Formats: sequence, C-alpha cells, structure tokens
Amino acid sequence: MRILLLLLIQAAVAAAAPDQFQHWYKQFRSQIEFVLNNNCSEQYQNYLNKTPGFDPEYQLWYDPTKGSALTAPLVSCMLSNLPENVKANMASAGVILGLLPTMLSMLGSNTVDTAILARVAGRPFLSLCLALGSPAVLPDRPFEYPNVKALLGVDGIKKGLTIPKPGGRTWILISALEYIVALGAVANIVTACYQLGIQCICNYATEVTAQPLIWAFIVGLVHIGGTIALSLRYRVIRSPVGETHTVQPNWFRRYLIREINPSLYSTPPPDVDEIEESYLFLLFSWCVSTGAVVHILYGTMVLSSLLFISVQDALALAGRFLASVVCCRAVLAYELAGLRQAKAGNMGNGEGSETLELRCK
Repeated sequence: MRILLLLLIQAAVAAAAPDQFQHWYKQFRSQIEFVLNNNCSEQYQNYLNKTPGFDPEYQLWYDPTKGSALTAPLVSCMLSNLPENVKANMASAGVILGLLPTMLSMLGSNTVDTAILARVAGRPFLSLCLALGSPAVLPDRPFEYPNVKALLGVDGIKKGLTIPKPGGRTWILISALEYIVALGAVANIVTACYQLGIQCICNYATEVTAQPLIWAFIVGLVHIGGTIALSLRYRVIRSPVGETHTVQPNWFRRYLIREINPSLYSTPPPDVDEIEESYLFLLFSWCVSTGAVVHILYGTMVLSSLLFISVQDALALAGRFLASVVCCRAVLAYELAGLRQAKAGNMGNGEGSETLELRCK
C-alpha cells in the first residue's frame, strides 16, 4: 500500500503542472483573464514560451535558474493589477481554507479507528479508501494509546443503538454501498485538490501545482503508520470455523472474504490480545501522533497560501471536503459498531436470520 500511495503522489505531481495559469475559479475568472491578456501579457508570454524575463526588478528576488523565474514575475504582475477589493476577498478565502484542515480533523477519524478496521476487521483496502477520502486525521496525545479491547467491548452495545442485520444476500448490497461511498469520497477529494492546484497559485511556491494533492495523499501514510502501531500492541485472534478437517482457503481467499464482508456479518468475529509494549511500538505511536499534527500544519500552510480564489468558491470547496469526511466517518462508524455488535453476539433484528455463507479463518 505504501508503494501504491507513493505512485499516486508521483502521478499527481507529474499530471498537475501543464494546466497552470490556464483555468481559474468562476467568480474571479473574467478579471484574472483580463489582467493576463492586457496588463501582464509580456510576463504571460514569457511563461508560455518558457523564457524568463530580464527585468532587474524580478531578477533581484527570483533565481532565474529555477522554475519560479517563469511564474513569480507573472504572479507579481497579476497581483499588482488586481483591484484591492479582489485581493481582500482572496485573503478572506485564504483564512477559510487555512482553517479547513483543523475542522476536517475534528470531524474525521483517528488512526486507531482506521487501524481497527484494517487490522482487526481485516478490511485494509476499505480502510485506506476511507483514510484518503477524509484528508485530515484527529491527533492522539503522544505516548497515550487507547485500549482497543475496551473499544471493542460490549459496553457500547448496551448503551447504544442496535444495528439491524438483514438476512439473505443483503450483506452484498451493504458492502457494495460502502465501497461506492468510500471511492466516491476519494474521487471527490482528488478532483477538488487537483482543481485547487491548477486554478490557484501557491504564494510561496508559485511553480508547484501538486501541493494540495500531496497533502491529501500523505494522510494515508499516517493511517498506515497507525495500523503498524496497532499491530505492534495487539495481536488479532481469528477463531477457526467449520470442521477441523475441512481444508481452509489460501491466504488470498481468506483476505478477500474478509475484505468484502461487512464487520456486522463476520462469523466468528475476531478478538484482540494485548502484546507487551516495546520501544518500536512507542516509536511508531509517537511518530503517528506527531505526523498527524504535522499533516494538519502542512495542510494549513498549503491551503492558506492559495491565491486567486474567492470566498464563495472557497466555501463551496469546503463543503465538498466536509461532505467526503462526513460520509467516510459514517461508513467507519457503521463498521466499528458492527464489529462490536458481532463480537458481543447481539445481532439485533438479525437474530435467527440466515448467516453469511462466506466464512474465513
């Protein structure tokens, strides 16, 4: 999964750059295009022709051997010729976008929840999709790790709502719906970040367009680290099912069965057993907690530095991010509640209904 994530980041970096200065958000599009074609046509042509200008004013501040030699003079010219009210509007939009990573982390999931889904429930692909569809992670306090056995205990079932468990093949529909929501959230985040990269300009790295995409993808590494930390602290116990002489499926089939099987329908549900703390676990736990904070800081730095976006467009964009986070959180909450309910043996309305035919070790 790490290799896949790195390939996605590399593809994002390679794909975003060619469309810079070609597309803009709706509200300021006409003003920006007018400035480009009338007030900053010389700098714009230098950018299109990849020939840095020779204005001493710009060469004093920008290294002509770097990519910013093409983009920074153009951005400076555009800002100089835009009205003050437009620049004030862009500054307000930067405040909204800068607060977005913190707000998303408050609504999103922490690394322990996604690690439970990936490691205990045995659904790592769904867990990764939910992590990428929610590009902010709630940080945990360093060196304080939650009690996973308590999180999977029956107390939450006694005090909370019971999830209905329809019989028959309903589990297929539930599983398909979970993947549709998760992949849809990922697609929404990818397109939103791609549009941010090509329709806005980062004021501290004007030649780089992939920073929003990098911010969105890096969160996957934080969640993968959280899964490793859980594996170093808890051992997953999966009870064998069926007759002892029955030939068990190979590892890929067992993984595939668990991956497509909603946690509510897991038979028998997995259990966890504590492992003695190690220095490696403490290191991973600290790195994950610190990485979550650094990720929020990086997202704030990137999003607050974006230029040429209005408050109206920023609010619409924030709504897209919030929708993805809420949907991913809902799927994850359903999975964790289903895992607790299956573990407690309380199947609610589904007691006595047909059990799932797919079983795995």
